[in-house]
Amino acid sequence: MKYPKHKLPLAGYWMAAATLIPLACSDSDSIDPNANTATQNAFHAEQTAVVTTLSQPIWYEAVGTVAPAKTVSIAAQMSGRILEMLVDVGQQVDAETVLFRMDDRTLQAQVAQAQANVDAALAAVTQANAAKDRSERLFAREAATPEQLEATTAAASLAQAAVARANQALLEAQTFLSYAVVKSPMSGVIASRLADAGDLALPGQPILQIHGGGPVDFVAAIRESKIAALPLGSRVLVDFPTLSIRVPAMVYEVQPAGDPTTRSFTIKASLAATPLLRAGMYGKLMLQTGELQVTVVPVAALQREGQLETVMLKTDGGWQRRFVRSGKEIEGGFLEILSGLADGQTIGWAQ
Repeated sequence: MKYPKHKLPLAGYWMAAATLIPLACSDSDSIDPNANTATQNAFHAEQTAVVTTLSQPIWYEAVGTVAPAKTVSIAAQMSGRILEMLVDVGQQVDAETVLFRMDDRTLQAQVAQAQANVDAALAAVTQANAAKDRSERLFAREAATPEQLEATTAAASLAQAAVARANQALLEAQTFLSYAVVKSPMSGVIASRLADAGDLALPGQPILQIHGGGPVDFVAAIRESKIAALPLGSRVLVDFPTLSIRVPAMVYEVQPAGDPTTRSFTIKASLAATPLLRAGMYGKLMLQTGELQVTVVPVAALQREGQLETVMLKTDGGWQRRFVRSGKEIEGGFLEILSGLADGQTIGWAQ
């Protein structure tokens, strides 16, 4: 029986289908490391390597955020209008830098009145002391009665007490006046501004927020099953994907109560000084929970054609193309092989 040249016999179809069987395997299927394909007699390996096994750490990752180690909210200590706002968001400030001033005209009037009261009290003391001195001289010449001397002495004491009260009132008025000038309690950067000149400020109402300069923290939520592995003082790594860096950190605070909804605990870790880090940045806390043995080959040894992954394997009969399934790349130029190869086998590749 003859067949058209453009068609294959039924046996030919079966042979073609057999060569495609590896492509039909799902990603979860393992590839037998002893399964061979046809020998590649024409292949010449320019480089070779031995399939090896490496120990790789097993990491638990917890997403978190960079936060300033110290944050201060600035509020007015009295009611009044903001007369002048002297800082803006992002501005660096030092300790004792004036941040804003409030309308202090009423307070200045109160200070002036308190000062006038002090002056009047001092004048009264001078007068009372003079009267007391006259009484003492007259009493010495028996020209004044004991009652008169006692009265002038008491009046001098009362005048002196009035001076003390007036000075206390002046100090209070000056203290309230000082509240009109608000200064920074520390060095840092203005993180937020919630009011401007002309706005009404109330005692305790936040107006500015300052993030302290220097080291920053990393705040993350840790699954309750892992919290026992993070006691105070634990050394961890924090990965920042956008910066392509990993920064050492030390756990210094563990929230005593967890979130019953997420079953997680909040931890704070102090990050090593890194100029690139800014408050609000995303990162992942890396906690090593064990080690895993993985089979690896050089990245250059793997060949990809669509979804097909192969390497050239050296056997007694020559070089054979071997189907494999790869995993992730490993530092040092290696690639994890999930199935298809065994430790100790030799592979090769051409440049």
